[in-house]
Amino acid sequence: MNSTMKKNILLLLPINGDSVEPFKGVLNTLLKSDFSVDYFCETLLSLNFKEKYDLLIVVNIYFYEFTSKKTESFLTNYTGRKILLTFDDEYQFKATLFYAQFYNCVLSTDIVSVSRLRQYGFNSIHWMHNVRCDDNFIKSKNYLYDISFIGRMDNLKEGRLNYYNALIKEFGSNVYFPRINGEYLPNEKVDEIYKSSKINLNFTGITDKHFTTNNDYFKKKGFKGRPFEIGGQSSFCLSEYSIGLAELLEHDKDIIYFTNEIELINMIKLLLHDNDRRLKISKSLYEKVTLNYSEKSPTNNFLTIINLILSSNYSCILQKNNKIIYIKDYEHSRFINQINTAPIKYFPKIFFNFILKSLFFLLKYLKYFIFIFFNLYKTICKRILIEFLRHLNLKQ
Repeated sequence: MNSTMKKNILLLLPINGDSVEPFKGVLNTLLKSDFSVDYFCETLLSLNFKEKYDLLIVVNIYFYEFTSKKTESFLTNYTGRKILLTFDDEYQFKATLFYAQFYNCVLSTDIVSVSRLRQYGFNSIHWMHNVRCDDNFIKSKNYLYDISFIGRMDNLKEGRLNYYNALIKEFGSNVYFPRINGEYLPNEKVDEIYKSSKINLNFTGITDKHFTTNNDYFKKKGFKGRPFEIGGQSSFCLSEYSIGLAELLEHDKDIIYFTNEIELINMIKLLLHDNDRRLKISKSLYEKVTLNYSEKSPTNNFLTIINLILSSNYSCILQKNNKIIYIKDYEHSRFINQINTAPIKYFPKIFFNFILKSLFFLLKYLKYFIFIFFNLYKTICKRILIEFLRHLNLKQ
């Protein structure tokens, strides 16, 4: 495509998005050859569009840093083609459902959410981000760890902590969870751990996030891209089951699934010493990932999706209805969004400060409270005595 003919794309990224930043380079690789791409963060909301863009791609943003009215005004006034690219619909579906009306199409990594959005009448397409892959399948490896997991480990991930404790109890020092102490891992280190581990774990539970404002509480398992990253590094993955993963990766062919702690422990005991089975499955996973999801994949569908949206007549529900539709179940989230979700995070601190200030207030005015209490006590005692004497006189 001639550079003068390139279409302009604006990629809008979160201000603080650790989970999004790795995709910036991937998206740039996928789009740069065919499109002119600009990158901005959420602060773009405070600016006016002076340049005509053929497509606005909003990456996993629900605009929590801004009031709902400002966000709605921004998305309504920008009438060009817009797509929302999401990674967290497993527990933020209500937010996606609300914001879907502002976009021509929603690209979601969660197959279940894609179907649900379509049932509501929105244009939605399933997509999977591309991952780093070895040039060739690596058969021989020097294993340093029996069991490893490189995902986040903190109090928000209670399910993961429960699995970790069960594994430590059963396998002891053979379990390696480098982020149990909050350690950050660069991509090179992550790939090294994948290759150095006999069994790489993946957890899909999302109910730990039940207090987040947009949680779809009863959906318990979600889609994760980690098994694809593991496969790209010629490594074996043992994953907690989710319907989204099962749609793409076949059990006992590309991956092994478990559903609870007992299954996990029993499966590890079987797999640790079955090198041939692990090798066969990891090779199948590698072949599937490199064919469909690698950065150089010949069948990569992201460009196809973008071109489809640019050439299609996908329309915005908002443009059809000419009014914003508010979802009743989402109203509590919108209310919190008006004041910013930050107070939720700091609620314990706010509550503690309130108690502390109340105690200071009581101490400061303690003498007045004692004086009031003493006078009240004296009045009550005096009244009781008078009534007693009056009652005694009546008897006589």
